[in-house]
Amino acid sequence: MRNCLIMTSDPRTELRALALWHTRRRAVDEMLEPLLEYGPVAVERVAERLGQVQLLVEDEQRAFQAFVDVLADHQRSDAIVLEMFGRRASDAPETGET
Repeated sequence: MRNCLIMTSDPRTELRALALWHTRRRAVDEMLEPLLEYGPVAVERVAERLGQVQLLVEDEQRAFQAFVDVLADHQRSDAIVLEMFGRRASDAPETGET
């Protein structure tokens, strides 16, 4: 069985919440990308900016929860069912490692 969400009756509200979450997620990615470059030194760079990274991740999590809340608040019985993006652990490719 796949994870599904019901499309809201107000797509603009859903899209605004989704855009906000995406913006917050992108901010986390943009901060981490240069910090994680060039191997072992990355650990030190991330440690130096850990507080900022944590704040951005918290903002992203709040934005995601707001998106989920919008979906829950606007569900309709005749809505279109959309598949969630992402894979379950059982869908992951076999690597042969244990």
